[in-house]
Amino acid sequence: MTADVKNTGDKSGTQDIRLDVGSLGGDSQQLRLGGGESESVTFRVSTSSGDSGQYTATVKSDDDSASTDVTINEQPDEANF
Repeated sequence: MTADVKNTGDKSGTQDIRLDVGSLGGDSQQLRLGGGESESVTFRVSTSSGDSGQYTATVKSDDDSASTDVTINEQPDEANF
């Protein structure tokens, strides 16, 4: 999952940017941005067989958060010949 993060202030700062996908777990990255700067941050969450379904993914900083619904699809079985 990728999130666009923007420092809406006028001063440089460093924050932990966190992804939470409920029971699937999450990921975090430390990000330093100058005032008004933005950057795309890529997060990774491992899934296993049986994790298919609908989840809410939330990206949080110290100052803001945003959520979206995500769907995890079961990987089809490999073909046997």
